[in-house]
Amino acid sequence: MRLTTLILSIVLVFCTCKESSVSKIPKVEKGILDLRNTSWDLRKDGPVRLDGEWEFYWSEFILPESTKEISNANNKIKADPKYITVPSNWRNFMINGKKVPDHGYATYRVKILLPQSLLTSDPTDPSSVQSFSLRLENIGSSYQAYANGKLVKTMGKVGFTKIQLKSISINK
Repeated sequence: MRLTTLILSIVLVFCTCKESSVSKIPKVEKGILDLRNTSWDLRKDGPVRLDGEWEFYWSEFILPESTKEISNANNKIKADPKYITVPSNWRNFMINGKKVPDHGYATYRVKILLPQSLLTSDPTDPSSVQSFSLRLENIGSSYQAYANGKLVKTMGKVGFTKIQLKSISINK
């Protein structure tokens, strides 16, 4: 059986798409947006906003090829995710009773589970692959966006320190 998942890892990002009808919009819960058993039809209802509880790893970068390995200044460690509401910023986010600083770095991560019917453009032909797009709103920081372990977008230069970091903000 083929795994029907799309994993999206984004460093320092808030991500949204155009919203359609309000009553049945799926939400990200505990880092997962499950579209397999929902009444939402991407073909009829349009794009899904990626709003909800994203995995959040403060002061850590998740390596795209791993779901648990984390890379930071101390190198490989294991971490359990915290969950942060997207869209929002981390200014009032608390970890272990302490407010997260205004400046720093983090990984936001969401896993999107898709129905088998959406994975191919022709359900009778398994070799036909369906394509998807991601719309990133204005992000006032540098980031790297990954889909299924592949880098799909970079803005600025992501770094561990202010010296390494180069922030770029473009309104789209």
